[in-house]
Amino acid sequence: MARRIDASARETALGQRLRALRETEFRRLTQEEVAQALGQPALSVATISMWEGSGRTPPRARLEAYARLFCTRRSFADREPHLLDEADLSKDERARMQELERELLGLRATALADAGQDEWSIWRFPDNRPVTLVCSELPKELRSEYANPGHRDFVRAYSWADVDALIGLHGHIRAENPTSAVEIKGGELDPESPMQGHLVLIGGVLWNRATKWFLRRLSLPVQQRPTKGNIFVTEDDGVREFGPVWGDDGGGANQADDELRVPEEDVGLFARTANPLAPQCSLSICNGVTTRGVRGAVLAFTNPEFRERNERYVLSRFGRDASFCILMRVPIYDRGDHDPITPDLTDENTVLYEWSEVRNE
Repeated sequence: MARRIDASARETALGQRLRALRETEFRRLTQEEVAQALGQPALSVATISMWEGSGRTPPRARLEAYARLFCTRRSFADREPHLLDEADLSKDERARMQELERELLGLRATALADAGQDEWSIWRFPDNRPVTLVCSELPKELRSEYANPGHRDFVRAYSWADVDALIGLHGHIRAENPTSAVEIKGGELDPESPMQGHLVLIGGVLWNRATKWFLRRLSLPVQQRPTKGNIFVTEDDGVREFGPVWGDDGGGANQADDELRVPEEDVGLFARTANPLAPQCSLSICNGVTTRGVRGAVLAFTNPEFRERNERYVLSRFGRDASFCILMRVPIYDRGDHDPITPDLTDENTVLYEWSEVRNE
């Protein structure tokens, strides 16, 4: 009984600190003002209330926003409280922000530990081994002139595909593993060369040679067949095919027309298993039928509003040490740029297929 009382007391410490910041740090704020000030996506008053009073633990990103909001009086100089850009903070304000971050994240870690959880994350590698992101490369006929090493203004990244997914994932992995070496390499890397450490493959078999090589040698039941329109095929009890959902405009007249079409919904794949070239390390695959599917698979575990929910789903379904893969729906929002919407794995309509097995240690 004493243990339960102690845990309950510690679980409320974070909420009490958040309430104290809101009520006493600079001037007394309403929960609605804090909800509006913490940025996008917008929060509700009910969410702020739960964080302060019920022991519900806020995501890391929201606590980082709290720290940025309350690190300076300038956040409240106008009538409506607002977040300043980190680049606009002074040296002292940035130091105060970092101090608040450490405090709030420490309270969060304690709350999670007392609730039987911890700071496990799909993209955190506590062994500090190097992490290599291997991204797809554009066919030479699709590359910019700046991708030519002979050009005076050569830029290596102009030869890479899935750059949106790569940028988001690279930054997230660097933040999660500040003491690890994180490197980016192109998919034309010879997979038979030494690739020790944790590997992350971004993109499909059509443009990422490394993805093609590893998929052929892994025991995953999901494969990708570029000759069938880049549709994922699971060979389990028969064959099941998964592909994008297209609009009402019908099929294109030829391949060039098809390449200019954007689906209403794509298929994303996230897979995690042991690296066959370094069995003590992991191999992760973020893939999709189109680039939107690839980015959706990345967003599932990097979007600050969904990553913890999706990670809890993975833990509850597979545990920490299993090899697993998930095929997921990736809705695409037509607002001009056709951005993918982050998949919510807890939504029963999102997961198309999943598989796991205990990893041999």
